[in-house]
Amino acid sequence: MINALYDRRTVSVFGLVVMLTIILGGCQRSEPVLNPAQKSFKQDMRETIDRITTGISAPLSRRDVKGTQAKLMEVMPDNAKLCGKCPFRVAVLDRNAIGVAACPHGPNQGKDFSNYDTIQKVLKNRRIAQKELYFQDGGVIYAIVAPILAAQEVVGVLTLALTQEDIKRYWDLSPQEYSQVDLNR
Repeated sequence: MINALYDRRTVSVFGLVVMLTIILGGCQRSEPVLNPAQKSFKQDMRETIDRITTGISAPLSRRDVKGTQAKLMEVMPDNAKLCGKCPFRVAVLDRNAIGVAACPHGPNQGKDFSNYDTIQKVLKNRRIAQKELYFQDGGVIYAIVAPILAAQEVVGVLTLALTQEDIKRYWDLSPQEYSQVDLNR
């Protein structure tokens, strides 16, 4: 009788462990296996984000707008795939989501982006976000938004904007392949 009770408890505990493993293991979202083009894109974006954010975090944390723009222009030529045919537009926002620097220079300086959900999520969660922006003419801009940290504090946001043509020409990615890349992993 004791052995039968012990066996039932063992089976019940074992069953509970297996069930929890399946449930909890199934809840974790894993990134799909990336093809070589996706891996190249992910590596290029991570290197670009790291280089730019590292370069501009100090002047941005001091709220030095001219210094941030100068540092952005200084680090841009050193980035992977960034050259005279720069495949993306770059904008730097301060911690209040106000545009402070851009490459190429554009009308974003002084513009308030605080009403954009993606910007607010990045400022709050300190994680890279990817967003597709659709235009009435059918065009799409792929925005990659990353936090800029200085001394473990968010001091601003970096945005990289690419077109469908950019991701096809430079990385040979389809829109579906682009959407499968998680830049936080």
